[in-house]
Amino acid sequence: MDKQRRFKQIKVAVSLALLVCIAALDSWICFKRIQETMPYPRHMDEVFITQRALAILKSNDWNPHEFNYSSYPVYLTTGMLALGYLHHAGAGNKVDINAIKSVSYPYYDPPQILLPARILFALLMVMAFVCMGLAAWRFFDIPEAMFLTPITLTLSIFLLQHGWRYINVDTLAVSMAALTLTIVAFHAGSSSFGLTAILPGMLCGLTVAGKYTYVGIMLPAVLAIWIYGGRWRFYRTLALLASAILMFVIVVPYSILDVRTFVEELGRLAYSYTQGRTGRTYAPGWDHARHYIFFTLKDYGYYSVFPAVAGLVYMSFKNWRGAFILSSFPILLLVHLSLSRLYYERNAAFCFLYYGLLVAVGLFAAYKLLFIILGKIGYLGTRKVLRAVGASCAIIGVAYLVLPLQRPGQMVSALPDTRNLATEWIKSNLPSGATILMPAELSFYATPLARKYKTLVRDYALFKPETFVNDALALGADYVMMPVWASENGKTKTLSDIKNAVNNKIRPLVSYKGNPVGANSTYPVFYGDPAFSIGALK
Repeated sequence: MDKQRRFKQIKVAVSLALLVCIAALDSWICFKRIQETMPYPRHMDEVFITQRALAILKSNDWNPHEFNYSSYPVYLTTGMLALGYLHHAGAGNKVDINAIKSVSYPYYDPPQILLPARILFALLMVMAFVCMGLAAWRFFDIPEAMFLTPITLTLSIFLLQHGWRYINVDTLAVSMAALTLTIVAFHAGSSSFGLTAILPGMLCGLTVAGKYTYVGIMLPAVLAIWIYGGRWRFYRTLALLASAILMFVIVVPYSILDVRTFVEELGRLAYSYTQGRTGRTYAPGWDHARHYIFFTLKDYGYYSVFPAVAGLVYMSFKNWRGAFILSSFPILLLVHLSLSRLYYERNAAFCFLYYGLLVAVGLFAAYKLLFIILGKIGYLGTRKVLRAVGASCAIIGVAYLVLPLQRPGQMVSALPDTRNLATEWIKSNLPSGATILMPAELSFYATPLARKYKTLVRDYALFKPETFVNDALALGADYVMMPVWASENGKTKTLSDIKNAVNNKIRPLVSYKGNPVGANSTYPVFYGDPAFSIGALK
């Protein structure tokens, strides 16, 4: 018995160590990608949080006046924005809040002002990975789930990218929901009133304050109280609900102080879910649900459904109560979203997290089954180490076939934003004192070039195709940047005509593959990495 206990303790310790290593790797990937893409925003929805945070910092008015997004992520971003400003001032720059010129498109200015906020939200997603691994361990007594779960979740290009790409409410809500489930898993059945009701209730309040549609997170916390029994279940439930409401009001104070605006905004939000939006509308019911399901399968690989089903079955046999509690929220969330008309993949972000956990547990279940089968073979029957190694190698092979194991490598090897690559290329290859003409639509942050080069930012649509080169020379330009435009209608047709007209009059020097620049859009470079080339005027 002592030997088995020691062996289990070793497994837990090793699993914890691997969990820390995986979390560190995920964090490093996020930091690397954030740093390589700064100072350029990567998602247009970030502006709804960052601009409100900047308004609070500049006006000292803590009322966000809009509640389409909760004030909780806005306040967090405000704090991180203040930290970024203090770092900016500490680096010897002008001490003036008004020096913060932009926290959105075309680029952050100062360039590192939102770095603390971006890092915080990336770490929140990594924390969600860690929490799901810990919850699986505690509910189902699988130490290996501590590291298998975050490994599987790292394979989701949607989740990790959602964490580092931009400041968003979904990452905050997912992390708070995962933390809630972890606390529930660790203290289910406890006699402590605070650990089974007050603390989970506070975390439920923070989750709902992160994203209103996550109100269903209270279901697993309530189920844990009633399923695992104990005294004062009714009063524990009341305490949980009261704690959730109180915490929500603390982090969203203007839900009370400006109740009319808050209720009106919630009404508009509810209405948008019933009506949908252009290009984002599906009929309620199965037609809507299958889009979330198939997007999840596409993210992890369609064959991942086999270990996911195996994981659900294994969890149900191992601890049906834990499986029921853990599954209740993602299922409720999927049903809730499917009954509306509005479709955004990110609304079901926690379902991606839950599915990754199922896959991880399914792989462990397959390992256990194979370990038992190998034990029936005479030579291997008494050699547990060989059986473990053989089963592990086989499961790794299966994972290679059914899961996108190349994803982490792709994220590590991803290149910086094309404009950052161009900045470094210009510094290394163009002569000092040269004048570079660049389109305003490219949203190019030219400050790093100011010491050695003169940059001219112009709206290319104001030029005539037949006179573009002469006009550029008249401005004194030696080099020009030519984007790849997204379409050929309206303003973009003029820009494409310019590109075609000057193809034989500009000597190409370097080009960057990426996303076409949408000149007809409010934000021409939505997701970064614009495609463009640099050429010399002949």
